Amino acid sequence: VVEIVNAGSREITVEGATSDHQMFTPYMPKRTVLRLGEACKMRVLVVAQSVGQFEGVIYVHTSQGLVPYT
Repeated sequence: VVEIVNAGSREITVEGATSDHQMFTPYMPKRTVLRLGEACKMRVLVVAQSVGQFEGVIYVHTSQGLVPYT
């Protein structure tokens, strides 16, 4: 589970999330508006297709742009 916190100066809309690696599937149940200081949670499903360590970036899509999460 990843927590997304609005630490900015205005409200944002969290619209969804994607990943650059097929092993990681971020899941946002719905668009969420976050006021200053508010937070929401996103689940990341790891789909094991082979043995080993994997790294990837989760991109959170917001009304203020794309935010990478590593």
